[in-house]
Amino acid sequence: MHPDHQGQGIGRQLLTRATGPWPAAWLITNAQTPAAALYRKLGWQEAGDLPADFYPQLKLSVFALARG
Repeated sequence: MHPDHQGQGIGRQLLTRATGPWPAAWLITNAQTPAAALYRKLGWQEAGDLPADFYPQLKLSVFALARG
């Protein structure tokens, strides 16, 4: 998300609506991005890194959300 739009709750709303009533979800991102901090704040857990050869240009991690 563009920095001018951060901190307005947009990402939280989008993520909440995207995962809706699902009891679990996962996503892939770089663990150093500002969005990763939001995921952690919302209860997502970093499950681990993807293999380096999966996407060599960028280190990516899997984040998981389990409710209930």
